[in-house]
Amino acid sequence: MKGQASVETFLILGAVLAVTAGLLYVGQKNSESINAISAARIGAENAITDLELEHELTINIREIERVDDNIEIDLNYWGEEIPRESLEENVRIGALKFIHQAFKDEFPENAEPVSTHYHTFDVKVTAERVEK
Repeated sequence: MKGQASVETFLILGAVLAVTAGLLYVGQKNSESINAISAARIGAENAITDLELEHELTINIREIERVDDNIEIDLNYWGEEIPRESLEENVRIGALKFIHQAFKDEFPENAEPVSTHYHTFDVKVTAERVEK
């Protein structure tokens, strides 16, 4: 009977370890996405503050979401005229730099998609001019 108890204990312990390892993998994968979205928000807000001070306009972040490995940022803006493409690119660069900093512990010279263990994150920004 002692041998049977030992075998059952090892089987139960093995099952617990297998489940724990699976949860760890899922947790790490989800953690990367959450960290990337948070860093993208901070980078976008930083770029938005610079643009607002430079161009006398107001920019609101409507939504930030992850679609596959892309982080999509939707903006509304009003005030002084600014080329929409310039606004979108400045916010994209700011978001990518902060994502890079979150995972690599340094700010890059150039903003490029950021590769991690489980993802390669890129940012897409869409801005819409509204009248207030």
